[in-house]
Parts: sequence; C-alpha cells; structure tokens
Amino acid sequence: MRAVRLTKPGDIGELKLQAMPIPEPNAHQVRVKVSACGVCHRDVLDRKGAFPFIKHGVVPGQYVVPLTRREILVMLNTPHHTTQ
Repeated sequence: MRAVRLTKPGDIGELKLQAMPIPEPNAHQVRVKVSACGVCHRDVLDRKGAFPFIKHGVVPGQYVVPLTRREILVMLNTPHHTTQ
C-alpha cells in the first residue's frame, strides 16, 4: 500500500509518499481500502512538531472514505497512527 508519512517534524516537505506493507487486522479490527483521506488541525500540529511524543513515521489523517458504493465517513479509532 502507499501512505503519506510524516518523516520528521517540519514543513510540508516532510510529508513523504511511501510504500508500506499492508497491515493484518487483529480480531477486533477490520481492514478498509481507502479512496480518500482528510487531515485535521491535529495533523497540522503534529507536522509542526507541537507534540514531542509523536513518533517519526506516523501516517497523518484520521478521517477516511472507504472505497465502497456507499458514502460513509469512517473515523479510525487508533492510537494516533503510530508505527512500531
């Protein structure tokens, strides 16, 4: 899969489109194929380095539109998309 990742705090140039492995969902998760994603003010603050506890490599964006025939806005409930 491809994802825009925040490589380090800074300007918008620190957002990089990168290939990533497709994660396997656990028993309490589902995998959603995303057609579009929006960012919110929190994502902008993360990019600017306002929260020093955010790890490098995060995938910003928590509001996604799944690739389905229905128009559904899904908010992923994850611990702010940190990578391991």
